[in-house]
Amino acid sequence: MSKKNVNFVTDIVGKNEKIFPKELKPHGLATPKFFVGCFGFFDANIWRDVCIDDETGGVRSKYTARQMANYKSYCKRMVGVLGNYLAPARIKAEQLIKEDMRLCDEIKKCICSDDATAREREATGKKLNTLYQNHTEILSKLIELEKSIKTCEYTLKKELEAVAEEFKTRFATYSHGMRLKAVSVEQFPEMSYSNVLDDYKQTYGNDDVMLTNYIKEGKKYV
Repeated sequence: MSKKNVNFVTDIVGKNEKIFPKELKPHGLATPKFFVGCFGFFDANIWRDVCIDDETGGVRSKYTARQMANYKSYCKRMVGVLGNYLAPARIKAEQLIKEDMRLCDEIKKCICSDDATAREREATGKKLNTLYQNHTEILSKLIELEKSIKTCEYTLKKELEAVAEEFKTRFATYSHGMRLKAVSVEQFPEMSYSNVLDDYKQTYGNDDVMLTNYIKEGKKYV
């Protein structure tokens, strides 16, 4: 995220901390890889706790199930953090839209009659100019808000993808311990964050679409 966008969101949201605090780390990644390999060996050869699908070659065990649950929990927590972080920004956007709608109504009503004097026309022109300037300023803020929201969401996706890759490296180590040779990570359950993002979009999607559409309409007055 650019420094400009971070500062802009921080100014509006009124927070100084980073979007995703360092303490929000996923469970399951702190275990040294040596021990993860040992888990794979003991699960497969001692405890017989590994199930391998004969057709797909898919690998399942209590370890993989636990790590999948850890990842799902982490995704849910991170989406919650993002939603809370951007909530004030969305509230600010709603307030700006209401303020701008009032300005646009004034712009529509700000007309001169045919018999208006030169002074009245000049006063009306000055008023219109001020209204247009205010509208432009509000629209610029809304555009920056929309960009910042999208940038924060993109940052979250990259974070979740990076964590998924870390879990995959653990699965690779676990599989090597199982068979003492490499096993494709495709044989393990897929790390997906789509469900939590679907819930996120269901919660905030309408507000974000309204913001995008309002910006498109607002540009007509610029």
